[in-house]
Amino acid sequence: MQPLKKSGSTLQSPAGAKHGWSAERRAKHAAAIRKWKPWAKSTGPRTKSGKAASARNAFKHGGRAATARALTRALCAQRRYLHMVNLYAALKAKNPANELLDGLEKRLVILGKKISHRLLDALKQDIRDTYRHKLDLSLPSGTLLQQYV
Repeated sequence: MQPLKKSGSTLQSPAGAKHGWSAERRAKHAAAIRKWKPWAKSTGPRTKSGKAASARNAFKHGGRAATARALTRALCAQRRYLHMVNLYAALKAKNPANELLDGLEKRLVILGKKISHRLLDALKQDIRDTYRHKLDLSLPSGTLLQQYV
């Protein structure tokens, strides 16, 4: 068998090759498809599961989705908050009678609640977007996350 020859941007098989379609066969098939018009008969998905599957057709990883960005921002804010809490604890251990640190402690508690709520909202939205159906995401009191909110 002779190797394929490159012509422009397409590969062309030599005359008499046993693989590939000839120009006549391609033209005949194109005419048949234009006659059949399969695109006119396409209805798309009809069931809920089919619609859900087709909604994910273009999904690759979701790392640039709005919910993923919100979750990343919330996690970064929580990391900064934990760094501030560790810094506060170190300063308080060195100087326990400082009044400025008492005011900072109150602000850290408020900030921690805001960040926890932001992170929780981002997680809920990410779960909603991932599963696309209603979930009961209420937190019962006594859960580990509820203690910090």
